[in-house]
Amino acid sequence: MTSKAVVALRIRASSERAFEAFVCEIGRWWRANGLFRLTSGPPGRMAFEPCLGGRLTETDVEGRAFEVGRITHWAAGEKLVFTWRQASFAPDVATGFG
Repeated sequence: MTSKAVVALRIRASSERAFEAFVCEIGRWWRANGLFRLTSGPPGRMAFEPCLGGRLTETDVEGRAFEVGRITHWAAGEKLVFTWRQASFAPDVATGFG
C-alpha cells in the first residue's frame, strides 16, 4: 500500500531562503510531539547534513545520534526528498518525504 501526505504553507520568503531555513535551521524550529516522536527518550536536536546522501539526525543531550533519514534528492532552493523513520520502525523500514 502506498500513501502520500502533502502539506503546503505560504510564507514571505524566497524559495532559497525557505529551503535554507528548513534544512539548516531545523534544530531551531522542530518540536517533537506525540505524532512524530522519534525515540523513547527526551527529544533531542534535529539536524540535516546538507547534501545528497546526507543524514537527518536527532542528537540527544548525551550526544547520541539517531539517524532519522537520508537525503535522496537535493536541489538547493528547489527540491528536497528524504527518508524518515522512527526508532520503533524495523531496521529496513522507512518512509519518504519530498
